[in-house]
Amino acid sequence: MKLQHDESITLPETVAHLAEQPLCRIVATWGLLQNHYLNRQRIMQAFNVPRRKAGYILRYIVHSPCITCDQHVYTHPRSHRQELRVWIRTVSQPQPLRTKSTRVHSEDRQSVWAQLLQRPWSELHL
Repeated sequence: MKLQHDESITLPETVAHLAEQPLCRIVATWGLLQNHYLNRQRIMQAFNVPRRKAGYILRYIVHSPCITCDQHVYTHPRSHRQELRVWIRTVSQPQPLRTKSTRVHSEDRQSVWAQLLQRPWSELHL
């Protein structure tokens, strides 16, 4: 199955039902279902994306607040090249954006100070 907004990316059948989700969440869910580490090569092969885009996806997964993962830099024994390996632990739903500010306004702050200053010393727990 192909993503609607990007026709060049192919989704594996195990995550085809997540086509409406962002690509990094789809890849992270796929990695969680595979129960194996993710690297650029695995993402390239499974999702038919270029090497650079696979690296961007992997980096975004590592820094995403909705995805819990362990990461390790693996050094190949013969070529001594390094690659990032990421094990996905959890993929959670993104938190909704706050619509109302919880900041205390100056009028509220002044009323709190006025109440504190008018209290007798015996009621303050110092």
